[in-house]
Amino acid sequence: MNGCLSEIIPLRKFIFAAMKSNLIYAYIFSISLLLISLSVSAQNSKAYFGFRSGASFPMGDYASTSLDGGSFATTGYFVSAEGAWFFKPHFGIGISGGINQHPVDVWLLGYERVKADPSLEDTYIRSEPYLLLNAMLGLYYKHKIIERLSATGRIQGGMLYGQTPWQLHKQEFFMVGLVYGEITSAGDYGFAGKAGIDLRYDISSCFGLVINADIFYSKLSFAFGSAGGIRIDERKIMFIDTGFGLQFNL
Repeated sequence: MNGCLSEIIPLRKFIFAAMKSNLIYAYIFSISLLLISLSVSAQNSKAYFGFRSGASFPMGDYASTSLDGGSFATTGYFVSAEGAWFFKPHFGIGISGGINQHPVDVWLLGYERVKADPSLEDTYIRSEPYLLLNAMLGLYYKHKIIERLSATGRIQGGMLYGQTPWQLHKQEFFMVGLVYGEITSAGDYGFAGKAGIDLRYDISSCFGLVINADIFYSKLSFAFGSAGGIRIDERKIMFIDTGFGLQFNL
């Protein structure tokens, strides 16, 4: 066992404690086990695995506040894990997995619904966030900028699972009064593409601090049941993740 791996193992008690406090970390940890296995199989310092977290920004139709195709998603957060092995000085392959949550702008959603329906006087909405899970595989390119500072770019493809939020609508109609409505969540799987870049500063020969930026794109179809039959809502999912993390050499 090399020196860097022996430094990482004492962190396992902290990781298990985090898992117990939040199921999100259980998903990340399971992905991490796969990443560590990939890295250890390389058995040299050309492999690494790491964790990162930060802000996630919806883009395009996903962030749109239009009732026609918009999702009203707002800035949320992400947590992810990643592992890579460089078979050449600059080129490598890697896998990653992560989770994103994006809250819904309930004020604007209610405002747009009132504007669109003349009989609706007011509405109050409670909503869960959008939930997204991804698992990606792709190619990496690494370039050393100066001593201790390097940049790594990546292009990946994989699967994205998306789940729409559960919502409760308290609506006040003219001449009718209060009407409550519930919108249950729906989920779908689809292919996703990802492109990103890391800037890494080596704190020691075993690990470094990373700043990342990644953009994701996918197209999902959500099915909702109603008295009139099944309704399919197609949604373009695009968002940018930016954050900080740690990478450990193995």
